[in-house]
Amino acid sequence: MKNNRKLFCFLMLLCGYSMPVFSQTPVAIPEGYKEFTFGMSMDTVKDLVSKSQEFDSVREEVLTIRTEPDREIITVKGRGFVKRGYFHFNEDKLFHIYLIMNESKIGYYNLLKGLTEKYGNPATLDPKRAVWKNQTARVVIEKPSVVKYTSIPVWESLGSNDLADRNVLQINRDDFIGNM
Repeated sequence: MKNNRKLFCFLMLLCGYSMPVFSQTPVAIPEGYKEFTFGMSMDTVKDLVSKSQEFDSVREEVLTIRTEPDREIITVKGRGFVKRGYFHFNEDKLFHIYLIMNESKIGYYNLLKGLTEKYGNPATLDPKRAVWKNQTARVVIEKPSVVKYTSIPVWESLGSNDLADRNVLQINRDDFIGNM
């Protein structure tokens, strides 16, 4: 009886110390969503959408919008866990994927748990948002159930103009309020 207890304690102690050895190490932040990777052309993404099980391949559902001379967005209806997908392009290269998930099938906390297990702890976390990132890619989940994949170098190159526009807007807004 005493030997069984010692053996049990020894095995528990051994399991406790060996757990970190067997725990899963985080996977690198992805350069896109599944087979949709940053840098793909619009035609390649359209082709993948038509073959995907997660997006409706009905031709009318693939809507392309030109937002600026070199920026376009493909909008597609999703199936299953994905309600709607937006694929953003700059100079015909995919750089941002925005997925609105089906909340009744997968929620924010399901995403948070799953991505934390896969990528490790997020770089930033609050009750409404979690962010994983490295030098080239960022994955963001937001409440109620949204996932964003972004190419950081492209986003930052585009954001410099947006930042300047926001600063001008802020100055104009402050001027307007000051003259009221």
